[in-house]
Parts: sequence; C-alpha cells; structure tokens
Amino acid sequence: MLKYIIKRILFMLPVLFGVTLLIFTLMYFLPGNPVHQILGSDATQEEVDALTEELGLNEPFFVRFFNYVKNVVTKFDFGKSYTTRNPVSQEIATRFPFTLKLAFYAAIVSAVIGVLTGIVAATRQYSIFDGLATIIALLGVSMPIFWLALMLILIFAINLSWLPVSGSYGPEYWILPVATVGMTGAANIMRTTRSSMLETIRQDYIRTARAKGQKENKVITDHALKNALIPVITVIGLQFGGILGGSVISETVFAVPGIGKYMIDGIMQRDQPVVLATIIFLSFCVSVVNLVVDVLYSFIDPRVTTHKSKDKKDK
Repeated sequence: MLKYIIKRILFMLPVLFGVTLLIFTLMYFLPGNPVHQILGSDATQEEVDALTEELGLNEPFFVRFFNYVKNVVTKFDFGKSYTTRNPVSQEIATRFPFTLKLAFYAAIVSAVIGVLTGIVAATRQYSIFDGLATIIALLGVSMPIFWLALMLILIFAINLSWLPVSGSYGPEYWILPVATVGMTGAANIMRTTRSSMLETIRQDYIRTARAKGQKENKVITDHALKNALIPVITVIGLQFGGILGGSVISETVFAVPGIGKYMIDGIMQRDQPVVLATIIFLSFCVSVVNLVVDVLYSFIDPRVTTHKSKDKKDK
C-alpha cells in the first residue's frame, strides 16, 4: 500500500507540471499588458518600462517559466500579486479555510441528500418518489450554479428576507452558498446511488438473504448498501473536484472571501501570479482527494488490493 501511495504521489507531479505549463502559456499569450492595468492609462512610458522590468515581464517565455517553476519547487514561492504586492502564498493560506469550509459542508450536504435519496428511490422503483427524485436530479445536473445561486438569493434573501445575501460573518451566511453547491453535487450522487443500488439488490445473494427471512431493512443496510457504496464513494471523491469548481462561482456570487473569489479577481485584473497559484493549488487539492479515494477503496473492498497483488504475481 505504501508503494502504491508513493507511486500515485509521483504521478501527481507531471499533472501539476502540465497544469502549470498550460495556464502559464495561456496567460503569456493573452493580449494586453498587465502593467497598463496596474499603473493606469496616465502612466508614462518610463514608468511602464520600469515596472515591466521589475516584474520580469520583458524576459522570454521559457526563462520566465523556468524561473517560476524553480521558485515554486525550491522556495515554495508563488510570487507576489501584481495589484496588492502581497505574497500569493500568504493570501492563499488566509483564504483557503473559507474555501475548505464551504467545500466540506457542501460535500456533506451532497453525500447525505444524494445517498439517502438514491437508496429510497432504488428501493421504491417506479414509485412517485422515484419519479420526483429522478426529475429533481435531472434539474440539479442541468441547472448552472450561478443561476441556482441567483434564484436562491431572489427567493430567500430578497423576497422572504430569511437569509443574508452575501458575506461570511456567521452561520446564516453559509446556508445559501452551501445549498447552492451541495444541491448540484447531490444530483449526481443520487443518480449513481440509485443505479448502483438497483444493480446490487438484483444479485443472487440479496435473494438468498430475503429467502432466509431477514427483514428488508437489514437486507438493504447490511448486504446491499455496503457493496453499492463502492462506486458511490468514487463519485463523491470526484464530486469534490466539482464542488471546488462550483465554489469558485458560489464564492463570487455570495462574496465569500475564499480562493475561488481570489482567482476570479486575479483573472479580471490579469494578475498572473494569483491565477497560476490558485489553479495549481486547486489542482493539487483535487489530486489529493483522488488519492484518498483510491486508498479508501482498498479498505472498503479488499478485492481491489487482491486483484492488484494477483496482477503483479501473474506478471
């Protein structure tokens, strides 16, 4: 298991390098000069040239990319923001708790609602509840996050005045952002749980358990659910990446001071160090979550580890 974890960690390095190269290239060839946006239209050519040289924007592409990667690897230095002149790593460390809090609560909401709804829909197939759950899941998958966020603001913040519109000053400020991201994630989890449960409850060992006279609740919880959760855990892990992506939009709409809003502000201001650092960090988080999901696989389903060891022996 330790060798597998080390191997997966090594596989993360080329992924992060590829993401860095791609985003760096896109930011490099983006039209316009960020110096003009920093100094404004009234800046003289001497001021523009001086700031361009200070930021290293006059160097060739490969030189700038090599220096950036070297600073990240050796010093863990993502540079300074063009607009605030603050170290980007400190800004990320300050804002990450907000993003992690939003993603954590949204993941819990998605998992609880999605799994429970999927189980009930599968055990009551073709019922009214199954039809309603399927329709809601399709709506949840189809609705854009920003549109859902605006609708929740319109209903619960403006019309009903139950919840605040934006900010992060108390528990009530997190309800709408968490609900926005959590509802979209719950739709995918519900669909996967329902299909996995339907496939599991039709297996022979489920018929055998029922034939022995076990109660239906015990059959579902002790026999069917454990095996049906294996693909669901994968979806929940992969969904966390989608939750992080959704938090970018949700943080922007609800003015949550997290990494997502920080990245959007950096894109709007063409702040290359901010954009690069936030995307690399979010990519790293998604890679770590995928690694954790793969490790959990071996504990939930021992056959995964057994198959791997058999394959090595056959080779």
